[in-house]
Amino acid sequence: MKAFKSDIVLSFIDSTNVLSVIATRMLKIPVIISERNNPQRSTMSKIWYYLRRLTYPMADSLVVANMGLKEVCRKVNFNKYVEVIPNLLQLNDKQRENRLYKRLIAVGSLTKQKRFDLLIEAV
Repeated sequence: MKAFKSDIVLSFIDSTNVLSVIATRMLKIPVIISERNNPQRSTMSKIWYYLRRLTYPMADSLVVANMGLKEVCRKVNFNKYVEVIPNLLQLNDKQRENRLYKRLIAVGSLTKQKRFDLLIEAV
């Protein structure tokens, strides 16, 4: 970060967020972290859990994917500046016109937390 003379750092993934906050605090570079999973269902080790609890409030902002996750992150006091930037899916004109074919797309890691089993059952 120092070598690239970064103006700002955008970080994703919990352990990377922790390391980014630590590095940027020492360099005085603003950092925005992103939490994409429910932290209450995290399977990270205890050391990473405590490091996350310690460092997340030091980030300049926390970005999450939905209002539910925003409420969870506020509840556990991750950061006082929590913003929602939803995952978006944009359809082109041809896709909008052709609504006879229904498609379901799910993207995520095949972990228990993502609940693909529930999605398959629902479909």
